[in-house]
Amino acid sequence: MAVTVTIEQLKPGMVLAEPIFNRFNQVLLNKGVAITDRHLNVLSTWGIPRVIIEGGEREETPLELDNELKERGLTRLKKRLLWTPKSLLEEEIIHLAFVQACQHTGK
Repeated sequence: MAVTVTIEQLKPGMVLAEPIFNRFNQVLLNKGVAITDRHLNVLSTWGIPRVIIEGGEREETPLELDNELKERGLTRLKKRLLWTPKSLLEEEIIHLAFVQACQHTGK
């Protein structure tokens, strides 16, 4: 079981249920790492808003991003995929991938 917590709620000793990635998709901390004060500083420096820790029901929180950030993220995702969607269904797949990536990285 896992639960999503904000960085403000995160305390030393809590264990990550999923890895944390920075905006360049590099792993900052792996799954299973016990949080320390140093980790809290690193996460704050990288602007990570929330993480998923072990020890509770995982709750999905709505993703709140401004429109400009959403457009930049979707543009970047489309470039990384090297694929141009050709239908509304394909556009929806890209959108869902973007939302999923943001939820896992805190963006």
